Amino acid sequence: LVDWLFEVHYRFHLKRKTLFQTIFIIDLFLSKKIIEKVKFQLLGIASLLIACKENEIFYPQIIEFVNITDNAYTVKELLNMEIYVLRSLNFEIFTSTSEEFYNILSKAFNFNRQEHFLGEYFLDSALIDYQILQYNSSVIAAACAYIVMKFSGLDGYKDLYSKRIILDENPQKAIKDCARYLCFLVKNLSNSDLKAVRDKYSSEEYCKVATLCGEQ
Repeated sequence: LVDWLFEVHYRFHLKRKTLFQTIFIIDLFLSKKIIEKVKFQLLGIASLLIACKENEIFYPQIIEFVNITDNAYTVKELLNMEIYVLRSLNFEIFTSTSEEFYNILSKAFNFNRQEHFLGEYFLDSALIDYQILQYNSSVIAAACAYIVMKFSGLDGYKDLYSKRIILDENPQKAIKDCARYLCFLVKNLSNSDLKAVRDKYSSEEYCKVATLCGEQ
């Protein structure tokens, strides 16, 4: 579902914040409700619609959300799911995402374009793995920044261990553990059927950082 949503998000040219909030809404909803597998895509597209309304100035018309599912659902079904999700979550659908944390760290450590995209590649890869939810958003973002700095030979990565940055009792351990998990995840992406993230970051537009990772 997330791999497909990644492709939809890219096709619609939406903000990165929209994608990350979409996944947050899905995860939060599934922590409270159980739905049939046949309705997973409907949940995904309804969550994307909700996130679009919050973050985008212009976003696709509702019929376009239906069309992107090959008309597997109707407009009424989509709107009913949107209402169901919002009511189930009591409209509490906002959080500080790992994407926002990472952007702050990228600027703070003056990452260049390639370094920034490298961190984004790991960050986006984390979205498709359910086990990553064991780490909070700030730890995931810091782990991505840590990987970038170690990969590029940048100094100052120990500054990430500050409790003022990371919301964890043992920031150093949390960051290193998360970084190891992310490296394992990305290393095995080439053997996965989930291709959307790797395909995106293999393009010239994103400095081919996915290919760069594969060469190291």
